Amino acid sequence: MFTNYLITVALQLTLLAIPLAQTTPSEPGTTRSGRSAAEPQTGTPAARSDTARSIRAFRFKHIDAYEARNNFRELIHDVFMSVVPHTNTLLCRCDDQQAAAIAGAIELIDVAGASQTKTSLHIFPIQHRSATEMLEHLTPVTDRGTAEVYADESRSSLVVVSQSDEDVNSIKDLLRTLDTPMPTVRLEFAVFLADLNASDPAAPIPDDLQPVAKELSRFGRVKLLGRCGTASTQGQDYRVRGLIQNVLESDIRGTILRADAGSPVQIRVDARLFTWGQPATTTDEKASRNGSFEISTKLALPPGEFVAIGAAAAGAAEGQSLILVLRAQI
Repeated sequence: MFTNYLITVALQLTLLAIPLAQTTPSEPGTTRSGRSAAEPQTGTPAARSDTARSIRAFRFKHIDAYEARNNFRELIHDVFMSVVPHTNTLLCRCDDQQAAAIAGAIELIDVAGASQTKTSLHIFPIQHRSATEMLEHLTPVTDRGTAEVYADESRSSLVVVSQSDEDVNSIKDLLRTLDTPMPTVRLEFAVFLADLNASDPAAPIPDDLQPVAKELSRFGRVKLLGRCGTASTQGQDYRVRGLIQNVLESDIRGTILRADAGSPVQIRVDARLFTWGQPATTTDEKASRNGSFEISTKLALPPGEFVAIGAAAAGAAEGQSLILVLRAQI
């Protein structure tokens, strides 16, 4: 910091002033003041002459001219100083000796990193998004040498910025642009049964599912068992569960990890599917599970397209597979 150099500057100014205090040996008939012993010792010392003074300009590259002026005034009391803000220049009305002292001090203190921009804490409440997400956007565009950004979600969603008052406006504008309401993501799951040994005619497939059904035909003739859906937003958990056509129990849950318009939807899926066999002959016995399907995965889904996310050999007979497909729409 600038203050660390004050002792060095004071020493230099003291050394420059030493020659002025030295005197030559007194000649006979004179006192140490240089006056004749016969002359009366009246009057006051003559004031410093202004004829040798002129306006000198000192431009600073790294430190603030106001900061330098305030500190120089503590060391040099009889020099008029003024600051030109837009050029960060210090104007001094001084003589050659004073100018040399000021120039020498500036050479020592006007170095990179000597002056730090004054910063203060600015707190921005985040209304629609998470503070952690905002931090991911702010960190790459923030000069880490002059600012620090923090996310606080312990009690509320806050972004805390340590930044100069002059530069914080850019962060405020960026947060205003990013902190928009979360888009709603509509999730639709469809469960197919693929049968390699099927002989009966295939049931019709809805138009929106025909492209993915055609892709799944390599597993055998495909039949749509059912479809279900829900809606969620980024950062929220979802869950879909129920019985499909009285033969398939589903329990699907997960989280929307990232949802931005025009970008793939990042989603976590944990799904469990069970098919049921025929009920037992006695009414007090429950039907048995013939097959199961379980998957846990993370996906990046193109918005609006059905995508197969898992297949397993789980069905009521050999050669049958359950296939789960998913569509995410913003």
